[in-house]
Amino acid sequence: IVAGIVGAYAFVDRYDERQEILELATKIEGHPDNVAPAIFGGLTVSVMSDGVTTLNIPVKHDYRFVAMIPPFTLSTEKSRSVLPQVLSRSDAIANVSHLALMVASLINGYDDGLKLGFKDRLHQPYRGKLIHNYDEIMNVLENDENVLGCYLSGAGPTLMAVIREEDKMGVVRLKEELGSLLNDWEVIKLELDHKGYTCDYE
Repeated sequence: IVAGIVGAYAFVDRYDERQEILELATKIEGHPDNVAPAIFGGLTVSVMSDGVTTLNIPVKHDYRFVAMIPPFTLSTEKSRSVLPQVLSRSDAIANVSHLALMVASLINGYDDGLKLGFKDRLHQPYRGKLIHNYDEIMNVLENDENVLGCYLSGAGPTLMAVIREEDKMGVVRLKEELGSLLNDWEVIKLELDHKGYTCDYE
């Protein structure tokens, strides 16, 4: 979506109208969760109310993100269908406090707060049941002292693990630890992009 809109804006030499592109992309996508970081780069937080407000969150440390991608897809519709209509007060409070801890930990470089911060009661316990070996894989990641946190990426089915930049053997180690739990899964190490989209043309 973002690439198509940016391409169209480039034809009229307006490709850097990022807020306008954000508004249009959000209207098409339905929410800014994915389009905002693609536009602005880095870690973003967005709120929809009479338009879209997006801010970048500064991440103090240079982390790497290990994506574990299974050989199957999971539709957003199916992932949404398993979510409860109502959350208990305790789950709601836990989610808000964990989110606040996660954001504060990323800003302050408090690595010890990330594992707890990434713990979720809103969607992971429900969507995880749709992913084979989910609980076993997450348990291995939770018990790896070099994994700072792990989470389900969006609606899934990709799982993510956060490691330190200096953990050069992280991918190899996780493949060995997870072994047959991954089967034909693809494991890729990613870096945080701070730029968002770029547009080079003549």
